[in-house]
Amino acid sequence: SNSGVGEKNSYTAISLISHDSNHDLLPFCKEYPRLRLLRLVFQSELGVRLRKLDLPQDSFVGMEALRVMELNHLQIEFPLSWPGQMLRSLRTLCLDYCALGTGISSMLGHMMQLEILSLFQSKIVDDRFPAEITQLSNLKLLDLRVESSIHPLPSGILSSLKKLEELYLLNPPIL
Repeated sequence: SNSGVGEKNSYTAISLISHDSNHDLLPFCKEYPRLRLLRLVFQSELGVRLRKLDLPQDSFVGMEALRVMELNHLQIEFPLSWPGQMLRSLRTLCLDYCALGTGISSMLGHMMQLEILSLFQSKIVDDRFPAEITQLSNLKLLDLRVESSIHPLPSGILSSLKKLEELYLLNPPIL
């Protein structure tokens, strides 16, 4: 029976809040080609390790319509070489309360349409601060209230963001 097949093509938003970290939800979400909003929030108790999410290079194949993505409370490992066409149409990316590993720089360097980037209360554990943020010329809101970063904010990062309307930093910044 093909019941439900046509329904997947009609979904434009998925918002899941889960206490169970045993689900592999990204392949599930790829079954919805018209998805414009994807929100995955994993709630965990204080002190419990973050759920690890390894993003293979084909993680978002078939999700070209995606404009808003929010991933919360995850330890995310990005591919070292982000596929150039992947998530190019994304306008909003919120990676809040995450541990952001190797490859985030490569990913951000390809998201030229991005208008909102939030890394609120995340840990940047990449080998360098994602200086590719300077290439995001359409950025209007940037939230760098990160929990920790082992690297300082690169000089000149803000002067390159000509359309920036809102900037959030910790006071004093610990970047």
